[in-house]
Amino acid sequence: DQLVFATGSRAFVPPLPGKELSGVFVYRTIEDLRGIRDYAPSCKRAAVLGGGLLGVEAAKALRDLGLETWIVERGSSLLARQLDPQAGALLQTHVEKLGLHVCNQRETQSIEALGDDRLLQFNTGECLRVQLVVFAVGIRPRDETEAACGLELGLRGGIRINDSLQTSDPNIYAIGECAAHRGVIYGLAAPGYQMADLLA
Repeated sequence: DQLVFATGSRAFVPPLPGKELSGVFVYRTIEDLRGIRDYAPSCKRAAVLGGGLLGVEAAKALRDLGLETWIVERGSSLLARQLDPQAGALLQTHVEKLGLHVCNQRETQSIEALGDDRLLQFNTGECLRVQLVVFAVGIRPRDETEAACGLELGLRGGIRINDSLQTSDPNIYAIGECAAHRGVIYGLAAPGYQMADLLA
């Protein structure tokens, strides 16, 4: 009689030239992590595109694998969605003490292959040469099935839900990263658990 969509999300990969090269990964699933772990021993330097929560986590993991690692963030500070600029600056200081490099206000325009190296070209005219690249630049909700059934979507995708987690069909609900509540898609586990508890 009732249906719940909990279809989650997929990693977003911007349409950059070179995104399909070997040594370029997303940071999302266990399979992604295994691929990164298996590729890392042949590398010395890595870059993580995205300075959000997953990007910082991925960069620390790469550093723990012994790679010199850069976080490339197009905004002015790390975790810009969660922290104000002062808190972001404090976090950056801590992250740099862990041995990570941070490049703020850099937008990657392309990834080029130079033998085993990957050359990141930035909008500033600068470039960074690494062997491994990880995308951690956000998510996109898996909402294709829901759209095909005629459910209303949010402005930035995701199944539009009300405060009771109902979609535009009162017998269908959505929770987690496939749902858009008041225009927000939560890309973290905790809000998904809260939605599940509320719905139950």
